[in-house]
Amino acid sequence: MIPYNRIMLIGCPGSGKTTVARRLAAASDLPLTHLDQEYWRADWTQMPWEEFQARVAELAAGERWILDGNMGGTYELRWRRADLVIFLDTHPLVNLRRIFKRYGQERPDMPEGMAKDQIFRLHNLSLWLFVLYFRLTERPGILKLRRKYPEAAFLQLKNQKEIDKILAEWGVL
Repeated sequence: MIPYNRIMLIGCPGSGKTTVARRLAAASDLPLTHLDQEYWRADWTQMPWEEFQARVAELAAGERWILDGNMGGTYELRWRRADLVIFLDTHPLVNLRRIFKRYGQERPDMPEGMAKDQIFRLHNLSLWLFVLYFRLTERPGILKLRRKYPEAAFLQLKNQKEIDKILAEWGVL
């Protein structure tokens, strides 16, 4: 049984956020929203940032949800309302391997109609650098929010074994 009503999943691309979110949603009756589907349009244009922040605030205002995705500029909007924040803090090389493995595949967390060859193009150097430096650039802000909002339960899961253990405890695996 999942003992939370508002779950925020964050972590580096390739860390397993969407997989964990889908498993949690399937094992509960919590509605799941993939933030990439809200933000990106099928032609790789982005929702205007102010509009996106308003949408995230609307989603976070709900009483029951799973919000999957980073969009660092909205962390605090979600964190203030979350019962639980799950931070998948997996190793960058694991994340890169997972991204390469899914290259060219349709992804359920991306907008409908997104061409599969556009999802994480291999020549996208900015993505690879983001993944490699995520722990240096994003983790400090995440841990700062943890200190700022201690009322939300926080799980920092560093590998697949830790992820599988918590999912098994909740009867999700």
